[in-house]
Amino acid sequence: YFEGSQIDTDGKAITLRGALNKAGEPLSVLDGASDHRVLRCRRGESGATAFENLVIQNGFSSSNGGGMYNIDFSSPTLINCTFTGNSADDDGGGMYNDRSNPTLTGCTFTGNSAEINGGGMYNFEDSSPTLINCTFTNNSSAGLPADGGGGGGGGGMSNYQSSPNLTNCTFTGNSAEYLGGGMTNVFISSPTLTDCTFTSNSVTGVFGQGGGMYNRLSSSPTLNDCAFTNNSAALYAGGMYNTGSTPTLTNCTFTNNSAGSEGGGMRNYFGDPTLTGCTFTSNSAYDGGGMLNDNSSPTLTDCTFMDNSADEDGGGMYNVFSSPALTDCTVTNNSAYDGGGMFNLNQSYPTLATCTFTNNAAQYGGGMYNLDRSSPSLSNCTFTNNSAEFGGGMYNLDDSSPTLISCGFTGNSAEDTGGGMYNVNNSSPILTGCGLCENIGGNISGGWVDDGG
Repeated sequence: YFEGSQIDTDGKAITLRGALNKAGEPLSVLDGASDHRVLRCRRGESGATAFENLVIQNGFSSSNGGGMYNIDFSSPTLINCTFTGNSADDDGGGMYNDRSNPTLTGCTFTGNSAEINGGGMYNFEDSSPTLINCTFTNNSSAGLPADGGGGGGGGGMSNYQSSPNLTNCTFTGNSAEYLGGGMTNVFISSPTLTDCTFTSNSVTGVFGQGGGMYNRLSSSPTLNDCAFTNNSAALYAGGMYNTGSTPTLTNCTFTNNSAGSEGGGMRNYFGDPTLTGCTFTSNSAYDGGGMLNDNSSPTLTDCTFMDNSADEDGGGMYNVFSSPALTDCTVTNNSAYDGGGMFNLNQSYPTLATCTFTNNAAQYGGGMYNLDRSSPSLSNCTFTNNSAEFGGGMYNLDDSSPTLISCGFTGNSAEDTGGGMYNVNNSSPILTGCGLCENIGGNISGGWVDDGG
């Protein structure tokens, strides 16, 4: 159907229902011919205004909402609808919501684009749509560079002062040039996501940040049982980027995400997320393969960092001017040049309780590397079978003096010096009730070496 102009429901409680094929897919197509927007609700429509079994395609807007535009507390119902090939010169290629809360069930957004924010969907100022079993695939946005004051990007979805609720939704193959290939949350946006997946989303520009998700300006999303897999960023945070934001994540996984510079799985910059039962596996970056924290203090409980890698520092975790708190966490099989399991720099003071470092490898500090007055506090932690050329279990350099209580170093090895621990340049750790045994120090026997410290 080529209507020739946008369809406006004019506040009426009507249902526009299309036909289905044998597979249950919508057959009825509303086509904007790349000339005009397809649908608009602007008079406070409620859920009684419904759209079912429709393909909304080739809509265009020179401003916002190429496929559909909802404004002024309009909250229609959409069931089994597909938005494809729609575009907007500004925001919301597929759908734009302004102070509106539509409910979408079983809807698909594919191949939509926006010049600035929200290729698939853009939610603006107190819009909290509900999405159930929805899919965002191959949508794109150009966005604005972070250093240029850009607020969005968000190839799949972008939220500005909005908090949508998503259940069992997927974001696959979406892209942005600068921020948030899958989703961006900006300026007090706190969506809730349950059982959602972010796969193969990307930010491709040289300043690209947050391949899967980008959170900024006091945004606090809540994620339960969500997965970030194979997402990538040209610069920072293949999986998730948090700046000035405090998301809460429970039972989430970050797998095979990558960043060109920092934070393969996650990067936090003045961001303090809370993570419980989360897993970081096989993520990679130049620094901070699993997670990088810059001026941040995340809280992690029962989390696992496994098989992550960094070209330079911090295979599992990299901390700079940061003091994360880790409880009951496992750091295993990670690798880097410095700090295979964890790298702490510039007065970083992480706190670790009942954590294990196993089979991590590096040139310096297989399990942990502390540099430049970085003095973590560890209690009831174990370092086992980690390896390095210097400091198999732990390497402390330049006034780094960690405090260890009831910790154990067993079976760690150094090709050169300090199988269990290596201390140099005024580094004086304090150990109470700790044991170092059966560590292999290369050409110096034993598990402990003091060299100029």
